Formats: sequence, C-alpha cells, structure tokens
Amino acid sequence: MTVQIHIAPICLFVYDRPEHTLKTLQSLERNPLVKDSKLFIYSDGPKDGKTSKVVENIQEVRKVIRSKQWCKEVQIIESENNKGLANSIIEGVSEILTQYEKIIILEDDLLLSSYFLNYMNEALEFYEQDERVMHIAGFTPKFSRVLPETFFFPVPTCWGWATWKQAWNHFNPSAEELMKKVLLKGRKKFDFNRSINYKRMLNRNIHNKVDSWFIRWYASVYILDGLCLHPGKSLVRNMGLDRTGINSYKSRVFETELTEKIHIRKIPLELSKKAIKAYTQFNWKVKMRHTPEYAWRVLTGNVNT
Repeated sequence: MTVQIHIAPICLFVYDRPEHTLKTLQSLERNPLVKDSKLFIYSDGPKDGKTSKVVENIQEVRKVIRSKQWCKEVQIIESENNKGLANSIIEGVSEILTQYEKIIILEDDLLLSSYFLNYMNEALEFYEQDERVMHIAGFTPKFSRVLPETFFFPVPTCWGWATWKQAWNHFNPSAEELMKKVLLKGRKKFDFNRSINYKRMLNRNIHNKVDSWFIRWYASVYILDGLCLHPGKSLVRNMGLDRTGINSYKSRVFETELTEKIHIRKIPLELSKKAIKAYTQFNWKVKMRHTPEYAWRVLTGNVNT
C-alpha cells in the first residue's frame, strides 16, 4: 500500500566516540530522505573526573557533527555537563515531541540501511491512527528461522527506533511504579517465560544500579499491551558492541546483515507467535553459550540504555 509520507524529525544522541559518530552520520546520509529531513543532535558533556582523553573525544565528536550539512536542516544541542544517556534520551525525545507528532531516534553506534528512513517514515504514517502500536523498531537479530517481512512484538528494541507523541505520553519514568504494575500483570510474560530477566533490569533501576530508559519504556508499553512493529530483516547494525560504549560488552551475538527494502503492508494487530518463539529460542541460546551473568549483560546490558 502506498502512503503519503510526512517526514519525521530525527534525533541523534552522541557522546565521546567520534569514529562511530561519523560512520553513523555517513550511513544516515546515504538515505534518500535525508534531503527532506530535520536532524536534532544532542551532544552530552563530560562526566565529573573524566580523563582529558574523554574530553578530547567529546570535542572531536562536536567537530564531526559540524563537519557537514547531514540533513536538510541540522540543529545541535550541546550540554556542558553530563546528563547520561538515559536522561539525555528521555529529555530529548520529550522535548522534540512537544513540537512534533512523531520522531525517529538514533544513537552514535548504528550503521543504517539506505532504506532505513523510508521504512521508519512509512511505518509511522501507516500506523499513526492505531494507538495500540506504540513503537517502530529498525533492528532484528539474525535468526535461523524466517520471519514475516514485518511483525508485531512486545519488546521495543531500541537500536534505531521511532514513536509518536501519543505513545510517548504513556512513558512512565518511575521504575518503582512500573514494577508494581508489571507484577500485577504477570512477570512470566514480561520475561518471555524466564528466557530473559527483564524484571531484574527493572529492579536494578529501582535500586540505582542501572539507569535504563529502555526497560522503563518496555514496561510502559507492556502494561498497556502495546505493539511494536519490527522488520523481518534488520535495517540497523550495531557497531558499538566493542566495549567502546558506556554500558557496552563485547559480543558478536547481535551481528546482522542489512536489508535494503521492507514493504509496509497491513498485517493483523496481534503479536507474532513466530517472532516470540524465535526470540525466546535466541535468548536461551545466548544463555547456554555464556555464564548467566555475562548472558544477562549481553541480552539486557550491552545496549547503551
């Protein structure tokens, strides 16, 4: 189905990785829709006590983001102090959605398919009136089984994603409040039959051991029985699983090839049983290959959440 596209603004969050940031922007630039897109770049400041090398890298990142006109319009927002990725994303997304009805979100370690923006904008337009659809994901692991071209899944994977103001209004920043509601709704489903310990991640937020916007967004979506659209083949590759990220652990488990075309078609507004089975098997496979602690870090802690 052909839909008229109203181009969504793009929000990119960067910190201290100039080489990764450059590659992300170069892959974004290869998308034809950049010529019609507005890009907001949020550059976080150094943490207290950080080395001169980190400060130097932040300065290099700020040179990179100013080195070209990456989109039709570019607006750079620099922070003198360090907010951290979770606060940066929550504040940045909330700020942009006071001005726009929808948004596409990127981080500084993502390689994008040249079709990424087409997919995001078409999906945002197609599902804008379906309030149960709360999130558009760009990343899908490389599974052994073939999945549908697009499918609905309960987890809002966050390596290149998009949402609407109406959905983000349901984001609850309180991990404690979310935990109560998750437990009332049911932990087993939240944790995919115990194949991945999302409850633990949410609990670590309550006790300030982790600061993850992702787990709070997932819990917010889960409580409302929200749907997250995913592509059957990935439009995003994460190049940050090399221990360069703040919360990054080196892993090859999420390596994937990029697809160049995803068609947005009408599909049933229901969770994909095939996808849930594929993800559950994937989670158990990771846990069998690694120690429980490392597997948990790979599955929930290696993203810069």
